[in-house]
Amino acid sequence: MTVSTDSDEGDVCVAQFDKIRGFLAGAGSMGWEHSAVENYVRTEGFELLRLLLQDHFDRRAQNKARRDVTDATGVRFGAVERGHDRALSTVVGQVPVTRLAYRHRGAKNLYPADGVANLPDEQYSHGLRQLTAIEAARAETGRDRAPHHRLWVFVRGDQRRGVPCRGALTGQLLAAGPRGRGVPAGPPASPRRTRPGNHG
Repeated sequence: MTVSTDSDEGDVCVAQFDKIRGFLAGAGSMGWEHSAVENYVRTEGFELLRLLLQDHFDRRAQNKARRDVTDATGVRFGAVERGHDRALSTVVGQVPVTRLAYRHRGAKNLYPADGVANLPDEQYSHGLRQLTAIEAARAETGRDRAPHHRLWVFVRGDQRRGVPCRGALTGQLLAAGPRGRGVPAGPPASPRRTRPGNHG
């Protein structure tokens, strides 16, 4: 991954905001039903939030200065490599997180930035785990009779796959990590429509 400059990602965020605002103010959206407009705002709005989160992590990567790092036994990890990415699936979609890797021959790399950001060992953010646990509990107690209509699992980026909470998701919750912290849930993607620029 190439870390953005100060303006690159910010420009992308501004462009996404202008795209949403421009379409909603334009003639192309005026003939849509409210549910279609709602779906558009949800989908494109989540993409805007994802881009803002990406911008935040990219700026963190830019500002990371080299530091002295030792492991729990006092061994110094003096070799440093830049550009080590990991995926993080969040409540607004998936973002790559770039950080410095501190290395020592024969040992597993250390990533101090993961600890500073309190990133989970697995791919899924704490927010997604919390959301999944809440939805699973609602389903198990019978308070949500149709959880599969609202519960979705992130696959990659803004692509999502809906799964029934009873059965598939519950099993994944138990298998995904320590203490059954679960597989993420998030908002469903809206039905595919003609893109804003194609409406007259």
